Amino acid sequence: AAEAAPAAAPAVEEAPAAEAAPAAEAAPAVAPAVEEAPARAARVSHAAENARAMASIEALQRLSVKMMQAGNHNDAVKVSAGATCAQALLARLVRYER
Repeated sequence: AAEAAPAAAPAVEEAPAAEAAPAAEAAPAVAPAVEEAPARAARVSHAAENARAMASIEALQRLSVKMMQAGNHNDAVKVSAGATCAQALLARLVRYER
């Protein structure tokens, strides 16, 4: 019985090592998902910023229409041109981000 006990000890020591090996292999699969999280957050952040920028451009376009209706034609044209320029820049930025 005394001889059987020392023989069982190596089997007990090997079991945790055998269980650790699959866990070590699974760890690299988790790492890419962790690395993708900041990139995903950046895309969401850019999308939110782009949506706010588009809302501002639309507000400028509405302001231009109101200015035109009020008879302030010269300033309305300038505001409209600024909104158009901003919209074109935003479109280029969105293409660049992809």
